[in-house]
Amino acid sequence: TPAAKLPDPASREEKQAWFDRLLEVQNAHSARIHAEYVGKTVRVLVDGESGDGAWPLSSRTAGGRLVHLQGDGSLIGRYIDVRITGSNTWALFGETL
Repeated sequence: TPAAKLPDPASREEKQAWFDRLLEVQNAHSARIHAEYVGKTVRVLVDGESGDGAWPLSSRTAGGRLVHLQGDGSLIGRYIDVRITGSNTWALFGETL
């Protein structure tokens, strides 16, 4: 016989509100951490094109942070030093040194 299904103590709306609040807190935390990188120099591996005309290259720090760069495809596959010039919740932005 199948197990009895217990009633859900939280409505879908409550769960969505909890998720939205969690996302708000996490996004604020990520934005704060990324803002601390601005002005610093980091070493990145340029791993490909971003598809963004303003920041055509994507790269990653040793810790896995996404860094968008200006430059051409000849940098792909190389480790380079980058000065972080900006940030948002999801990524860092930098210039090659």
